[in-house]
Amino acid sequence: VVAAISRGSRPPMLKSIPSVMEPEQQNSYAAAELVVPPPALLDGSRRMLAGNRLYVLLVAVPVALAAKPLGCSDGVVFGLCCFGILPLAALLGDATEQVALHTNETLSGLLNATFGNATELIVAICALNRGLLAVVQTSLLGSILSNTLLVLGCACLAGGVVTPAPRFNTVAAISN
Repeated sequence: VVAAISRGSRPPMLKSIPSVMEPEQQNSYAAAELVVPPPALLDGSRRMLAGNRLYVLLVAVPVALAAKPLGCSDGVVFGLCCFGILPLAALLGDATEQVALHTNETLSGLLNATFGNATELIVAICALNRGLLAVVQTSLLGSILSNTLLVLGCACLAGGVVTPAPRFNTVAAISN
């Protein structure tokens, strides 16, 4: 605890002791677990930005915004935007995880599900503003197909590699 305080981070706290314990156990620190609280907002943000090499590509975002007014071709602008959106998507995922550290499981799951599809939502809103309904429909269809087929296929492939002959509970399989 003293080392944590001297480094400037928050000291670990004791998790609350359940009331079902005997009174002599409640007074004992041996029955409690040490829980390290999540880092403060600025400290957590600094660690998050320094911890991923992909964030180096964040410099492509302002360059992409300035490329079209500076007279760059559409291919160059598109390439810069592609390089810029990669760290932004990673940053959005990491920021969602940081917020989830400070909330309960239900709210953090809702945040992950909502912001996990933020890229598709942004593309859909921009395309709808320009009247490109076919682009929106195709983008959403591609998102649905990739999420269902690609994720399910990878899960089945990984499950087959780990467990070549899986066994299932027949009662649970019949009831579902």
